[in-house]
Amino acid sequence: MKKEQILKYIYLLAVCVFMLEVILFDSCYRDIAGLHGVFVLMRLSSYGMILVKLAWDLFSRKYSIRELLIYAAVGILLVLVAYFSGKKDYLIYWAFIVAGHDIDYRVIIKAALGVHLLALVLTIGGSLIGVIPNNINIRSDGTVREGLGFLFGGLIAHFVFYTVLLWIYCRKEVGTWIEFLLMLLLQCWVFSKTDTKAPFAFGIAALLGAAVLKLAQRQGLNKQIEKAAGYASWLIIPVSVCGILLLTYFYDPSVSFFHKLNSLLTDRLRYGHDAWMQYGIPLFGQRISWSVEKSSYNYVDSSYIHILLNYGVLMLGSVCVGFHCLCRKAAKNKSVFLLLCLAFVALHSMFDDQLLWLGSNGFLLCCSCFLSPSAKES
Repeated sequence: MKKEQILKYIYLLAVCVFMLEVILFDSCYRDIAGLHGVFVLMRLSSYGMILVKLAWDLFSRKYSIRELLIYAAVGILLVLVAYFSGKKDYLIYWAFIVAGHDIDYRVIIKAALGVHLLALVLTIGGSLIGVIPNNINIRSDGTVREGLGFLFGGLIAHFVFYTVLLWIYCRKEVGTWIEFLLMLLLQCWVFSKTDTKAPFAFGIAALLGAAVLKLAQRQGLNKQIEKAAGYASWLIIPVSVCGILLLTYFYDPSVSFFHKLNSLLTDRLRYGHDAWMQYGIPLFGQRISWSVEKSSYNYVDSSYIHILLNYGVLMLGSVCVGFHCLCRKAAKNKSVFLLLCLAFVALHSMFDDQLLWLGSNGFLLCCSCFLSPSAKES
């Protein structure tokens, strides 16, 4: 076996081990004392494998000057963000992204889907047979929400949403209608247990969008679809980011429109607006003590607002530029299913904070290789 092939498997193993550890750490397995050492070992071993891959590629001069300059610039920004905000995880995520620059992004996304499905079996299955508890919390309106093995209901709902997106992309050509129905039923079942509306609505819409795309392709409408995808790729990030920024900044509870929209979004606009007024917009980030306790709740759910307030305007700008380039490259490569998934990631990120969570958003890992000049879509 060639060294390149070995390094590819080392990278994919590192990704799988790391993602599984991150996901399970958000589950009730975290509270099992005997597993603490296992979590530490999983994370450290994944770091070691990624360092091996990075070192080999660097000393073998596999990075172009252009790639090195981009990676170094983003790395410096993330160091500054880590210093000002105290958040270092994104440096680790960036190392994983950079190390995957020469790996087929389709393989990476398939690996992410495999990890997601395994994590679902371990968490939901573990909670159903009593290995881990099914945490239950009750909203102020009396709504009962089950965690299904995760620490709270919202986590499993958003996780399933991203699993559905990964499935849509990986099975775009060979997926059966039975699989489609199973994904639909999974979304409905999780919603019935967690009453988490946004990921349920977006997940159902994504599945229906994928079905429409598949039927349209069978009718020979590929050119029309690709043309529409080209226009959409220009709008996805500007509309979603600018939309939530404007709604949050100009939020006024005395205006009927804002009052009704904020109620529909379960106070997301109010909390975002209050945090914006309180903390302001930093350049490189700031340390904010978010709280999810009922008596002192001040958490901002929108990924874009969260990044802006916590990690600074330069971080948000970099994320938007990278995400926009990713959408444009997907359109140019005629990867309409990938663009569909990215569109729903962007929309979902307007109201929830999983955009930069590697455990949820497996599409993060394809950024480096997909943005490289050699990346192609079959």
